[in-house]
Amino acid sequence: MKLKLNLKISALWLFAILVFWRVGLAEYVQWDDPVFILNNPLLKEPFGSFIQQIFSHYFFGDLIPITLLSFWVEVQIWGAQPEAQHIFNLVLHLLNIALLFLYLRKLPISEGAAFFITAVFAVHPVQTEVVMWISERKSLLALFFALLAMHASQKVAREKIFGRAWLGYGIFFTLSLLSKSTALLLPVLLLASDKLFFKNTWRFVLKKHFLPFVLALAWGLVRILAYSESVSDPGQITWNLDRIQNLPFQIISALGFYLEKFFVPLQLSIIYPPYAGVQNIFWSLVAILFFSSFILFAFKKKNPQIFYFLILVILFLLPVLQIVPRINFVNDRYLYFPVVGFAGLLTTLAPAWLKNAKLAILIILIFGIVAFQRSEVWISNFNLWQDTVEKNSASGLAQNNFGLALLKEKQINPALSHFEIGAQIGRKDGTAHLSLHNLGMIYFSQEWPTLKNAAKAESYYLQSVQASPKDSAESQLNLALLYAETQRPKEAISLLSRLETDLSERKDQQKQGLLLLTRKILTELKK
Repeated sequence: MKLKLNLKISALWLFAILVFWRVGLAEYVQWDDPVFILNNPLLKEPFGSFIQQIFSHYFFGDLIPITLLSFWVEVQIWGAQPEAQHIFNLVLHLLNIALLFLYLRKLPISEGAAFFITAVFAVHPVQTEVVMWISERKSLLALFFALLAMHASQKVAREKIFGRAWLGYGIFFTLSLLSKSTALLLPVLLLASDKLFFKNTWRFVLKKHFLPFVLALAWGLVRILAYSESVSDPGQITWNLDRIQNLPFQIISALGFYLEKFFVPLQLSIIYPPYAGVQNIFWSLVAILFFSSFILFAFKKKNPQIFYFLILVILFLLPVLQIVPRINFVNDRYLYFPVVGFAGLLTTLAPAWLKNAKLAILIILIFGIVAFQRSEVWISNFNLWQDTVEKNSASGLAQNNFGLALLKEKQINPALSHFEIGAQIGRKDGTAHLSLHNLGMIYFSQEWPTLKNAAKAESYYLQSVQASPKDSAESQLNLALLYAETQRPKEAISLLSRLETDLSERKDQQKQGLLLLTRKILTELKK
């Protein structure tokens, strides 16, 4: 029996490795990696100072000390090496595969269903973003600890004893939240599992989950506060009448998007257009029919498996369905664990087809092939942003980041073109300051002597600051350097002094490195 179990886990691991082996070739990308790793001064701090800061300050709109700790350890061991960090991402994914399969085997579902669900989780194309992107280590760690919490909770439900397993449940759930708030509503899922599968009494389950519920509530408030600190325009994440009126349609559109990406995982992208009304009517209608049918079917058949997987999907998508306002509308990475629920619902809808191993294998193979093709996009920063611009040319952020990729390849004229497009588009989507900053940087840089023009650079930096005063700290610093170079030291000192005050008052540690540099330059100018 144990040999068969080991062989099944090995088969799942082997297939996942075959699909994602390119992870070891991938480089850092211009998408949070510079913030979390390359330009993160916290990773150079001594251990004591590092621990104090990651547990007492927000970072990039979140409180994720465990994730940051994993980066710190890696940097201390082998420096900023993308190959090693990417491989560790894959190792975490493999561990999650094993933990998920072992957990599902203990639920009242067939061995074939458990294997199929885990195989879909292992190689579904939407998993590519999480596995191939170092900065999304957050999701991998959060689910790793969440699965350990699920195992511990399952043991408590079986034994009905509040011992070490219950303590483990609380500890692992806490570690999951300290990695990313993905599993914020996990206690609700585990409570449902206790009632559906183990028939625990209400008194028992409420006592068991009371402290995790309190922790989840407190952490939800922390997450909202951290997120609000990182947003330059509070109007993007606050309630208003228009947002409330559109909320049902946003939820339906998002659910339609996630259903489409689960069943037809094509045209995946790192950035999708913001919500602008129900655009994909077909998948929105499919979402309404899909979820309403499963809800009715679950009540009619009183099928605990349907209830469980339906609750899993809803709970793990709920935090990103705009009920709590967010800037991002949809993302592939939000499906990392919900694919388990979708695959589980398929097995409950038509369990008989699982007996046809050829069909199940065909589905898994198709998913694996598409994921393998998608992984090629993530090998290089250039590939990633070229792909993103092709699929979402109306994104100012995508245009800016592709411009940076072109600049790295010394393709200056195409880079200028994309920065100019990004600046124009960005005035609508709030990202103009990025492209304007990079245009200023090019005209101020010694690297492109034929283009150097201090007047143009100053104009672009000023436009960047005007476009987004809170998010243009780099432009303000470069503008001060330009003032100093053009014999305007008083203006440079005045600007740097204001910048230092602004950065030192921020609760988010994302700009800590910039603050240190600002102080250093300010000290030199005052001599």
